Amino acid sequence: MSTNEDHLRHQLGNAEARVKGLERLLEKAAEQIRRIAVPLPPEGSRRAALKFVERIESLKEGAARDQGSGHAPAEDALEGLRILVVEDEVYPGMSIQVILLDAGAEQVRLSNGLAGARAVIDSDFEPHAVVLDLDVAGKDARPIARHLMEVGTPFVFHTGFADPDSLADQFPNQRVLKKPAPADVLVSALLQAMEEAEGQRPGRHSPPNGR
Repeated sequence: MSTNEDHLRHQLGNAEARVKGLERLLEKAAEQIRRIAVPLPPEGSRRAALKFVERIESLKEGAARDQGSGHAPAEDALEGLRILVVEDEVYPGMSIQVILLDAGAEQVRLSNGLAGARAVIDSDFEPHAVVLDLDVAGKDARPIARHLMEVGTPFVFHTGFADPDSLADQFPNQRVLKKPAPADVLVSALLQAMEEAEGQRPGRHSPPNGR
């Protein structure tokens, strides 16, 4: 394993620890608000406090759904596949690259701009799937998403976009993962996207060996 990969894994571990610490603080805050909300006057203040608790619980439920199993993907899950990652931030892009290579991807290319991404998609690299951020160097990546749909290349959104539901409304059959998606969630989403696309557009984007 390279020094860069070790550094990335260390940073990811630190980030996970900080997130868990924040989750514990939120749980304590919600419990404290529950205790004081019942006797709290007036009625509007009580409703506001309970609404805040509901919002915290909703956020926790959403995080739990995106948490994944906690297990690393199988080493051959993406065996023989070429994947493009469109991400303008260095460390997130490299961490995704490590995840996909660890899951057996044959090649993973990174693109930090939309023009470069479009060139890779239309080149002889012929990605089997794409991981697409929504905001790439300050530019909206939805035109790239529409182009991927036109050429029949499966993709998943991987974004910190504030309202993933509205993005899902615009692209109803595409998966929207919130950054940073756990490794097993990301790999599973890519595999599902490819499975759904397989056979619909035979030819260049069909995964090898019937995958």
